[in-house]
Amino acid sequence: MVVVDPQIFARTQRLLLRPLRLEDAEDVLLMRKHPEVMKHTSLLPSDDLEGAKAWIQGVSRLPYTIHLDVC
Repeated sequence: MVVVDPQIFARTQRLLLRPLRLEDAEDVLLMRKHPEVMKHTSLLPSDDLEGAKAWIQGVSRLPYTIHLDVC
């Protein structure tokens, strides 16, 4: 089993990967608003900021998953 420390970041000149945080809700919402993006998921498009926050909190509680934000 591989254990990943949530404090570990991956950084290149053009990309930063880091754990998803609640402060990312507005950025997650931008993604969730677009029907073209959401058609590839099991979720419907939404413009609900509180729903985006709840989604972030929910996925961060899932065992054995890594959720990274691309900055």
